[in-house]
Amino acid sequence: MTEAHTRRSAKASGGNGTESNVVLAVIDGLTFAVGVWLALSSFTIDLDHDFTNPWNDGLVGTCLAVLGASSLISGVGHGWFPARIPLAAWLITTPFVVGYTDTPMASGTTNDIVTGAIALSLGLSGVLERKRTGRRV
Repeated sequence: MTEAHTRRSAKASGGNGTESNVVLAVIDGLTFAVGVWLALSSFTIDLDHDFTNPWNDGLVGTCLAVLGASSLISGVGHGWFPARIPLAAWLITTPFVVGYTDTPMASGTTNDIVTGAIALSLGLSGVLERKRTGRRV
């Protein structure tokens, strides 16, 4: 085995190679899907309630979808993984800050908390994957 072959194998198996790119692409694709879900579900789940929740969810969902899509398509947004974390944290805390945790809006509250937790885990996973491979976060 040549030295060049050894370097290529090491790079592909855990360095900055293909495996890491696939992981980041999956994270980006899932972030896009979560953003689209949030943006669309905000207008169906809470349609008969206060507009604070649907417009907030629509805005945060659109931001997550744009970040995920831009990273997935061009790789430009990969440096924006940290921006996903405060968006997700805001989504988790919004029901308590804005005050729509009451029973009539339980579906919106549950949707925000669960979707925010998923988005937060995706954002943190992206940051950790980039640090693991030595890429700039």
